[in-house]
Amino acid sequence: MFKKFNILLHAWANDYFFRPNFFQILLAFLLLPLSLIYALVVICKRFSAQKKDFGIKIISVGNLTLGGSGKTPLCVAIAKNFEGAFIILRGYKTKSKGMQFVAHN
Repeated sequence: MFKKFNILLHAWANDYFFRPNFFQILLAFLLLPLSLIYALVVICKRFSAQKKDFGIKIISVGNLTLGGSGKTPLCVAIAKNFEGAFIILRGYKTKSKGMQFVAHN
């Protein structure tokens, strides 16, 4: 059932972005004000957030992208090519309980 839903969702998204019908174009215009409000909230949050300097360079890999986008190979390449690189991860839907040492290599 999930596979069938995934196929239908993929087909709908493909049509929406590459061959939109009248309903999809109308939906995009109706949702445009919400997009602008969301963008305004994100901009306000970004400017109001306190910035903290850790004294080191930080690279964030991932965030909202799930599966198949090449995050793991990128982390491996960063670890191999940058001296003294550390990889910190939280894991999907986990509640952090402080730092835990995983491996030294």
